[in-house]
Amino acid sequence: MLRLVHREELGQDDLLAAVLAAELVLPADPARPPRGHLVTRGAVVDAFASPKALPADWPPRWHRFTGVELAVVFDRLGEPLRLNLGDSSGLSWEIASDALVGALRSAVGTGRASTWRDTVGAR
Repeated sequence: MLRLVHREELGQDDLLAAVLAAELVLPADPARPPRGHLVTRGAVVDAFASPKALPADWPPRWHRFTGVELAVVFDRLGEPLRLNLGDSSGLSWEIASDALVGALRSAVGTGRASTWRDTVGAR
């Protein structure tokens, strides 16, 4: 899916819908309960499209969230964050938290516009 968006065969709405439907792999803090927290780098939340996309040099603690769950967490936090979503080919996309929340709201009938940015190869 991410490669199709990169090649502009699919658009931002398709990307956001796929992220909402996906199970994402995120870094976890071993001192905190799984799925009860987000690990951030400043305003960035790193996530990976599959276990194959996990960087070998990162700590070995991970947990999973669906895109819908992540959108709900972003909405509850109420602060602007950026989801840095990487895939196994090294491509990555930066998605504003409000874009993911907006896509979820659109899916349930309370929509608004979204923003996203292709950050090819960024990690």
